[in-house]
Amino acid sequence: LYAGLAFESDGFYNADSALFIVASELITLGANHFECMRSLIHTESLANLRARAIMLQNMRLVADGKIALFDVSLDDLLANGADNTIFARAASDALRLPTVNIALIRCSGIACKTLVYGQNSSNLAKIAKKFDTLVVGNNFAIEKIVEPTEIFTEIMQNEKK
Repeated sequence: LYAGLAFESDGFYNADSALFIVASELITLGANHFECMRSLIHTESLANLRARAIMLQNMRLVADGKIALFDVSLDDLLANGADNTIFARAASDALRLPTVNIALIRCSGIACKTLVYGQNSSNLAKIAKKFDTLVVGNNFAIEKIVEPTEIFTEIMQNEKK
């Protein structure tokens, strides 16, 4: 259970006080924080590490640095042994940049879609609503390729409100 909480909250980076209370109770009951973090958060397959490095190398900042844009071929990444966890990790890396509010991952290939990650859940929910989709955790998916300007327009409108 503890490992699941750690994984879903990106190593407790995206956790609220309720999650910390539950985690504390699990540690009291015998959960091993060090082992969970080492095996879940601090280990990664070589294929995923290489794929994420390529994603980050090709990342562009657009919309005055507010959006980190990744254009990736899902087929290429999966063919080389990577799995879809690299998207959340690359987005998390991008969201650590001081100006970036949104990480936009446009996937081409078999499953053509846009993944949107962010730090502000209320802004994400407003943006997701425009595209008739729901936020799950700190992200949502749009079942088509979306231009960054569409997302940027929504961000700017939400910041004015």
